[in-house]
Amino acid sequence: PAFSPPPHSTLLTTVMCKAEGKPQEQKSAGFENSVAFCTWREICWRALLCLLILPILALFVVGLPISLLYYYMVYVPRRRQVVKGLGAESDNRSLRFRLPFKCPWSIRGGQIARDVPLPVVGACSNGEALETLQHDLEAPECTPQPRLERRILENYSCTYLVVADVCDVRSEQDIVAAVRWAHRTGSRVRAMGSLFSWPEMVADGRESVVLSLKGYCRVLGCTPLEGPGECGAVAFVEVEAGTKIWQLNAALDELGYVLPTLGNVTGQSVGGVISTATHGKRMFGSDGSTIGTLSSLVERVRLVTADGTVEVVQVAGGGDRGRAVAVSVGMLGVLSTVTLRVERKHELEFSISTCGFEEGLRRLPGLLEQSEAVSLVYWPTLDSWRLEVATRPAPAAGEGPRPLPMPEQSRLKLFFCGALNVLLSYYYWVPGLLHLAHRIAIADGQSDRPYRGPSDRVVALNVEMDLEHHELEFAFDFERRAEVLHAYRDALRRLPPSIAAWCIIDVRVTGSDEAWLSPAHGRPTLWVDVVVPMRIKKHFNKLCKEVVPVAEAFGGRPHWGKINPCSAEYTRASFPCFAEFAATRREMDPQGVFGNVWLDKFFEDVTECSVVV
Repeated sequence: PAFSPPPHSTLLTTVMCKAEGKPQEQKSAGFENSVAFCTWREICWRALLCLLILPILALFVVGLPISLLYYYMVYVPRRRQVVKGLGAESDNRSLRFRLPFKCPWSIRGGQIARDVPLPVVGACSNGEALETLQHDLEAPECTPQPRLERRILENYSCTYLVVADVCDVRSEQDIVAAVRWAHRTGSRVRAMGSLFSWPEMVADGRESVVLSLKGYCRVLGCTPLEGPGECGAVAFVEVEAGTKIWQLNAALDELGYVLPTLGNVTGQSVGGVISTATHGKRMFGSDGSTIGTLSSLVERVRLVTADGTVEVVQVAGGGDRGRAVAVSVGMLGVLSTVTLRVERKHELEFSISTCGFEEGLRRLPGLLEQSEAVSLVYWPTLDSWRLEVATRPAPAAGEGPRPLPMPEQSRLKLFFCGALNVLLSYYYWVPGLLHLAHRIAIADGQSDRPYRGPSDRVVALNVEMDLEHHELEFAFDFERRAEVLHAYRDALRRLPPSIAAWCIIDVRVTGSDEAWLSPAHGRPTLWVDVVVPMRIKKHFNKLCKEVVPVAEAFGGRPHWGKINPCSAEYTRASFPCFAEFAATRREMDPQGVFGNVWLDKFFEDVTECSVVV
């Protein structure tokens, strides 16, 4: 006899009713049209789903506490033993024992918590000019030993730990006194900004004095130009070399200006980004001219030379001396103040999308012409690009979808990402876990509508990248982009999947500049940055064996602030004007006051270099 589908009931009751050929009683009128048949296929699918979900839940519930306990019970004590081995106190405040991921409560509103005050000399409203502060420095008759404090220095990526004698700098006169004392006693001096570099460029554990510029961070003045300058600049701003980029951005925002180009992060000091040729992701200025590294924005600097004198160096159009000082890795002197070209503050629209490898290569030239900032991130596990594009907003034409505001850094999201990073570090062997995490990461932030916000908030990430990781970056001729990127993809495919799955490639493009030691010297530049977490540091040599030959084959120039596994001979040969810079260094610093062991291997006995094609 015909009967209605069984209501909400157990599988056992349904099977028994079907076996007897009787309809099941309707216990509730609300379930008259519901169907509760459960086939064997559905049972199998549900069981399979449980088998997939339960291990992941178990990893979060059990794995995260175990990982954190391991970090604090094993990793931190080992670090303390390393510190004791260096001969310093284990409770030294300058040593930070970091969490495996960035603490979400240290980020406020998408900006780094400002633990350093930002004094601005003067005020500016409605484009009124500020008089540039004139520096009057009386040379002291005697140069006493500067006050030194023995500290443990660690770079932000946790790749080296070293003990050094640090002198805190508050004024230009402090820099002069320290340099003159070092010159008289035969010591060496290195300036320290934010320790964002991977190599041991600041301190190498030898007898040297490190000048900490953390407190030397004032914005001194802003002078508007009568007409548009180079790269669309409308004003000059003078800052002390220890000023962080995010501090400068905040001050310029109040004055109505912005830097024409920015890097991914804003925690570096102004002196550091200039000395290492840090770059952004912009190729053309608002006037159509090309923009190189952040060093190409420098108009002039005040430089404390090896004998303690202060020299004003005109960088823009300043001849050989200016081309040498623009990017000097701290080898020609200590930067005291820097005058930069800035442009009018404006907004950008920011969009995120994904595409295949070949499609990304095909779209890149057009994106560079139409956009103000372009970044491509390649995920080997997905063989796809994540495209991040920032453009000037078009004039509103009728009613349309309104852009979204730039997303803030959610504390819950940061904590989730940090916890996921910890789990992936220890449970990467779970099948499909990395692929799932990469799918989530590459699609993060995608929307049908673009985001809109101030240009400095759109271009830079504005957060501290406190995860332990390595970066291996080279600069190539932009015209050979297809060959280079195909070679990089093939190199990663030759690696074992357990290593390649952890690598991503960050690709950015800039114009050329004239600085002798700039990787972008003389050619439009394709920057290829391989980013890997510290988890695979024991396999880092395998990665270098595949990537470095590719970089050298295409004439890649190593980034001064990133890991450089190339030989000193290749590094010297990759920069066409390396010999000219070395000659300028011998002229300005014959005693090698501003050198250290890591830099000496590149600059000792340099007379002539052959150019890599």
